[in-house]
Amino acid sequence: MIDFYNAQVDDYAIFCEQRGNLDRKKAANSFIDADSSRVAWSGGLKDDLARGTRIDFIPGEVVRGCYRPFQPQHVYFDRYLNERRYQLPTMFPTPRHKNLGIVLASPASHFEFTPFMTDLLPNLHLLDTAQFFPRWTYGKADPDDGGFDFGSDASTVDEHGYRRVDNITDAIAELYEQAIGAPVTKDDVFYSVYGLLHDRLPPNLRGRPAQDAPAHPHTVEPRAVRAARGRRPRPRRPARKLRLGRPLPARRATQARHRPRRPGNLARCQNEMEDQGRALDNRLQPEGHHHRDPRVSGALPARLPQVSIHGAG
Repeated sequence: MIDFYNAQVDDYAIFCEQRGNLDRKKAANSFIDADSSRVAWSGGLKDDLARGTRIDFIPGEVVRGCYRPFQPQHVYFDRYLNERRYQLPTMFPTPRHKNLGIVLASPASHFEFTPFMTDLLPNLHLLDTAQFFPRWTYGKADPDDGGFDFGSDASTVDEHGYRRVDNITDAIAELYEQAIGAPVTKDDVFYSVYGLLHDRLPPNLRGRPAQDAPAHPHTVEPRAVRAARGRRPRPRRPARKLRLGRPLPARRATQARHRPRRPGNLARCQNEMEDQGRALDNRLQPEGHHHRDPRVSGALPARLPQVSIHGAG
């Protein structure tokens, strides 16, 4: 694929030189070979072709990704060949940086709410159109401008030049400790939120940030968490009993069984057509054989008029 793309870049450069003054971006649409088995042309890749950008294969950009639940695949995660990577490079900057995250179906999804945890690079359509909430994010330690970063801590920078940022804040960890009354790690908070989402997420919490959800019901009472956040606990509502499969009373069941069925629209139309056909048959009967169907309403002529047909002679 990369070799084919680079060949298209070289051929397009010759094509533009032969035609002189040419809008390279507009002409690229009509020049490229649109065979998707060779290259799936995106808008960004067409722009790179117009600029004459060549692509080199980098073995270190081959990573394991999660295409669908429990279906891992190898992915060439490259900024030229992957369109709209969004914030994924900050979550999986290199194959050596591990991460873990919760994948949720987006609020606009037509599927049921589904949480899924993976430690692989997630596909955008892992769960319909999904959102990914990582345990950590990574940032480049060196400033972009090439200057000195006096506010950085060199001990937190790994051997690849990245600094790992914890996405569980100290404030939320302290909140859980106050609610539970025991030491809580940030991993405990992360797995607790995932357990709550996967097990018993109430409908009124779907679509809200994970930090607003109470802790897992097996470990923390939700009312205690709300009280720790300074909110007034909502009063408990009595549980309603659902009676499924309740039998009908004997009288109503008998009436429903013996109630005559009303003819539907199709049956009524069929009866009307049959009545009209009988009326027409009675009108066409010769004299002496005329009989009247008792279901046909209206007076019928006793004798049909004589009709003579004159042929051309």
